[in-house]
Amino acid sequence: INAEYMGHFPEKKLLHMREGKDVQFFFNHSLKEAACIKFGSAKAIFHLSAPEQNELVAAVRDQKFEHYKKIHQKIAQPDGHTGKLPVRLYSGLGLETIQVTLKAAPADMTLAQLLDTTGASPSLVHGVSALPDTPLQWLADNAAHPDLWLNVVVLDH
Repeated sequence: INAEYMGHFPEKKLLHMREGKDVQFFFNHSLKEAACIKFGSAKAIFHLSAPEQNELVAAVRDQKFEHYKKIHQKIAQPDGHTGKLPVRLYSGLGLETIQVTLKAAPADMTLAQLLDTTGASPSLVHGVSALPDTPLQWLADNAAHPDLWLNVVVLDH
């Protein structure tokens, strides 16, 4: 049963995106924010043409990895990397207790070191228990979302 149609959508707990344009705006904003952390600016995203920006969002929406990868190569700036990674830590599994902490984590840090700075552990990445000695750079390269953010759920003890 869809809570939105039953009139019980939790407006104060979740961002309600009513149209595709809302999703595109949020995705683009999140991508620019992560690019600023990772590359020092979002200029590569600003230099994408409108059709390329639309194609990027459509590739994510339609799960067309090859199309996404083609546009993503224009965004990635290996020589302009700041040495920081965009990481979101989510603590608490219930909607009542979710808390987001944005981090610009050093790329040479491990997951255990990141969690030590917050006093939290264990954690999940894409629903899988992540090994504490996993380098954040490896996680960012292999498990970041299409908006460049690495999302880590910290489990309550």
